[in-house]
Amino acid sequence: AQPNIKSLISHWQGKVSIAKNDNQPQSKNSESVTFALDINSQIKQLNYPNILKVDELKLTTKLSGNIEEITINTKVIADDVPIATAILMGDLRHPSVIVSAQDVLLTDLLALKLKLPVELKLIDGNIDYHLSGQLKNSDDLLANPMILTLTVQDITGEVDGTWLQELNWQQKLQLQNGEIKSRPEQTKTSSNLTIAKIETATPINNFSTRTYIDFSQDRLKLLAHNIRGHLLGGRFDIPQVQWPFRKDLPVKVALTKIDLEKLLELDKKQGIVVTGKVSGQLPIQYDGENFLIKGGSIKNVGDGIIQVYNNPAVEELKASSTELKLAFSALENLHYHHLSSEVSMADDGYMLLDTAIRGRNPDLDNDVNLNLNLSYDLLGLIESLNITEDFESKII
Repeated sequence: AQPNIKSLISHWQGKVSIAKNDNQPQSKNSESVTFALDINSQIKQLNYPNILKVDELKLTTKLSGNIEEITINTKVIADDVPIATAILMGDLRHPSVIVSAQDVLLTDLLALKLKLPVELKLIDGNIDYHLSGQLKNSDDLLANPMILTLTVQDITGEVDGTWLQELNWQQKLQLQNGEIKSRPEQTKTSSNLTIAKIETATPINNFSTRTYIDFSQDRLKLLAHNIRGHLLGGRFDIPQVQWPFRKDLPVKVALTKIDLEKLLELDKKQGIVVTGKVSGQLPIQYDGENFLIKGGSIKNVGDGIIQVYNNPAVEELKASSTELKLAFSALENLHYHHLSSEVSMADDGYMLLDTAIRGRNPDLDNDVNLNLNLSYDLLGLIESLNITEDFESKII
């Protein structure tokens, strides 16, 4: 789709000087024409279908020098928002180019009716960018290598329906031949993406990672290294994630001191209390359609308590079997010192936990060794936690 405008009005003021002496060498002929111009242009109703729509675009340009050594400095203002300063200088046949902006409010940019791949409802945040390079190939502008440095700061608001607080991100990219790639030195730095809070069903705090972008051959690949954050009273760490997901590259999630009491608050059941903390590893694999967990494990860190009482389903089970009554009686007040589970998840979204519990019930004055298999609809829980009051909203 091509952009279209309603009108273009341009005012030119200044001078163009042409030397009279034609006996100069041909290489000097270009220097015989010099410019000193102020150009003010106004574009009405710029519409680039499916990208942006601007009611008024103002360009204020100062042009000076000659073809061998020219300077063109343009300030771009879209609907009263300064969005860019563009500088072109040097030999006009292969000039250097810089396009940049600083401290542009993202709320002002979003007011320009941008068409974005995700919905943004921001209340704060700004962006800096700096694009530079030299136009050595005038026949194919995209063939010229360019460096783009992006910095977004203090973004707060909804991103695709998820509330984020204080998102900060820096990325240096190389653009050439229609490809966009993170610069090699970017991959060696520490975290370049941090988020103070991600408001999901299980809020994530102090999120950080190092990102790498590769858009080539019309395909986008995203890499994130050293992902970490705090949730459920503990911490998670992931060495690496790639999108699109690969079958041969499992996502290894390490959990540290997850609070079981906070975990059970996600799906409260009458008469079930569990305290204590667990750590472990959850290798998540993608088979092309579903996410699977194979060979995962969690284990307690310190002691805890399990109390199961006054639960209708449990009372029904106790009434059906003497063995079950004995087991659940032990669980009415179990002070455990060992709790471990072998964890797996099949393609149906059900998580299976082969669990061993060792402890003591002081009310029964007896040691308890309990082995049990638990099955839980994890994906169903995640869906139910993310259903908003508006049932038309997407289910994550």
